[in-house]
Amino acid sequence: MARDSLLANVTEKQAVSTDVKSTMVQVLYTPMPCIHMLPRKVSEFRNFANYNCPLYKTSARRGILSTTGHSTNFVLDIRIPSNEPAAHWSKRGVALLCALNE
Repeated sequence: MARDSLLANVTEKQAVSTDVKSTMVQVLYTPMPCIHMLPRKVSEFRNFANYNCPLYKTSARRGILSTTGHSTNFVLDIRIPSNEPAAHWSKRGVALLCALNE
């Protein structure tokens, strides 16, 4: 598994499609295709059906709360196109990871 890319936990991103789908049975982590991050004002965001997927540094999904009240393990939310409601992915614990705790 490539270590230079983000890992999707409990989901799979189709390379051809712009939508996420559930993974195969018993597959916990799948590589995520490259994501181009382009800074913009929130008012300039396009509206599309998406899931605000959390990105964590490690698979622990916990960290020490900093003085700002945020976990030291949480990086940011990434908007991923999806035809499913956000609750669908939240119930499954879908997240992006920078590294696995092995």
